[in-house]
Amino acid sequence: MTDDTLQVEGVGVTVNTEFSTKELTLSFAALTGITPRARELIEAIGVTYPDLPDTLFDAVKHDLAGTGVTDPKLRDLLPIAELFRPMVVAVVQRMFRCRIAEADFEEIRENAVRLESFDLAPEVQFAVYANIHLNCSRFMRQVLSPVDADEVITAMASFWMLTGALFTTAYIDARQRRESALVEETTRLAFESGLDPLTRLKNRSTLNHVQREMTADEQFGLIFVDLDRFKVINDTYGHVVGDALLCHVAKRIASNARDCDLAVRFGGDEFLVLTRDTEPGGAEVMARRILESLAQPFHVDGFTIGISASIGVSTRGPAEDMQDAVARADKAAYDAKRAGGALVVSF
Repeated sequence: MTDDTLQVEGVGVTVNTEFSTKELTLSFAALTGITPRARELIEAIGVTYPDLPDTLFDAVKHDLAGTGVTDPKLRDLLPIAELFRPMVVAVVQRMFRCRIAEADFEEIRENAVRLESFDLAPEVQFAVYANIHLNCSRFMRQVLSPVDADEVITAMASFWMLTGALFTTAYIDARQRRESALVEETTRLAFESGLDPLTRLKNRSTLNHVQREMTADEQFGLIFVDLDRFKVINDTYGHVVGDALLCHVAKRIASNARDCDLAVRFGGDEFLVLTRDTEPGGAEVMARRILESLAQPFHVDGFTIGISASIGVSTRGPAEDMQDAVARADKAAYDAKRAGGALVVSF
């Protein structure tokens, strides 16, 4: 064979959908090691006993729903028979065909998604596969000679390994997709609620809302906090510790703000405090308090971590756009960072 080795994404390969049925049959045979004799016997069994897949499922249901099974998810196989029956029937019929086609991969993916949605781990599917193999092997020994039965059972074992690998790959993909979707939805809801999902400070949508509610002549101070060398923390301790550190930083920043102020996670390792009703220079006084509080070591997940911040301060003038005032505070923080960090610069 030249280009007819079956390849499965995630377990060593991809499926060439231009294969003919004959080529798929050969590829399946090459991958599983099934002999022509075993393939002939298996195909004949499928033709002679067309009701065997349903019979095998009934045996699976009886065995796995028995009192000897400790896993409650397996004991509950009976109520979800509608989920497992078509799965078992399809996999047995596929084995009797001795080939795997494009539609089979789609069927495996759909089954993996359904099982994942029921929170049934791959182990449940493997238990089903193992039970089918056991009952199918018993049947083969009843209808075939010992030599033929041994050859067919060996071929079937290779088939279950292939099917299990395909299913596991699809199941993991389904789980990752669902988890990603949940994270995205949680983030979206948190953003819409005005909270940063990690630090629980207000987010930029809240800042924008406050801007829209302000009067044209309302004055306020802006404190832009940019952590110094935060990337080194992530690289040294990992992102889990880095995220935990951001939460601790957020608490210290918020503890220096008053009820009338607004503490915001601006993005990444940047924070912003909008100070209201301050005396001249009040925002800079608060900025220096924040700088001093952040200079104290943090105790995060068993590590003692020191970090500093570059802080920029600006004041919004009458009728000035919020974004211009934020940009000046950001520029001041940038100047502080260029000067070496751990510094407050007022624009």
